Parts: sequence; C-alpha cells; structure tokens
Amino acid sequence: MLNNPDDYLVDTKFQPPAHLWQKLTGLTNFWLAKWACVISIIASMFLCVVLVIITGPLKQESLIVVFLFSVEIFFSSKRVYFLEKKEKESIKSTSCVGNNIRIDEIIVRIILLCTFCVLFVELPIIMLLTEDLLLQMIVGSLFVFVMSLFMSFYFSACTSLPPSKSKTKEWYKKALNKINKKMFEREEPSGPPFWQ
Repeated sequence: MLNNPDDYLVDTKFQPPAHLWQKLTGLTNFWLAKWACVISIIASMFLCVVLVIITGPLKQESLIVVFLFSVEIFFSSKRVYFLEKKEKESIKSTSCVGNNIRIDEIIVRIILLCTFCVLFVELPIIMLLTEDLLLQMIVGSLFVFVMSLFMSFYFSACTSLPPSKSKTKEWYKKALNKINKKMFEREEPSGPPFWQ
C-alpha cells in the first residue's frame, strides 16, 4: 500500500529532474540529496536558536531543545557522510547505479511526505492569520527543515545514470573556443606591414 505513492513520487517527480541535473552538470542524485541534507542541518540549527530564545537560555526547556537538535544534527551529519560515499561510488561505477535504500527508507519517506503536506497547507494560513514574528520564523524554518529532508530522502531513492560528460562543461568549452578563435582573428594583421 505504501509503495504506490512512494514509487510514483520517486519515478515521476524526482527521477526525471535528477537525471536532467546529472546530464547538465555530471553530478548525481546523491549530490542533490547530500546538499538538501546540509540545508536541513542549517534550518534545524536556526530553529534551535529561535526556540532557545523563546524558552530562555539556561532553562530546562531550552536544554532539552538543544539536546534534541544536537541528536538530530548528529544523525543528519552521518547521513551527509553516507551520501558522500554513495556519490563517490556512483562516479566510479561504469553502469547505472541502482540503490538499495529505496525499500529500507520507505517509512521515513512516507512520514516526511505527510508532514510536508500538512505544513504546506498550514504555512500560508499561519503566515496570514498571525502577526507574531517568532511564530512565523518557527513555522518557516520548520517547513524548510522538513522540505529539505523530504527532498534529500527522495533524491537518494533515485537511480543515478552512468557517469558521463557534463553538458554545461561542453557548452563552456565550445563557447571558450569560439571566443579564442575570434580574438586570434582580430590579432592577425589584415595587410602587409607599413614599412613595405
């Protein structure tokens, strides 16, 4: 039952842009997943600071918040390291890299999907109805945190293409060659030297 929406999202919403990104830049879906995870760490640190400001520093509640977010940042950092290894494996491989983490992480992805959908609906309502800046910052940073984790888990569930040359690098080299040719043509003398 859970496989249907999960497979649909991976195959139709995340796989095509991941493949397009790899064709354009040469960077795999694991690179996208890694940096989405880094963004989630930054968002969680910001959220932790805001919550500590609200609860007051050196209070029991703020210490609990700091502890919980420290644990989350630790596991997210481990995930960044794991994705870095997967990225290196996909670059060294000569064929399509199928992933074995799609089934393993399905429950986490479904939980993140449901949380993301709830926040996506509630965020505009909270932003419109409340004028409390701190509440808006909490909800906004929580949304960024969940969205980046959601994208990280779904991009890591995609299958990377075989290593290939980056289209962007090819376009850059072609443009550079054309510019060099034009500069060389301009520098060439158009007629005989003036002393002849």
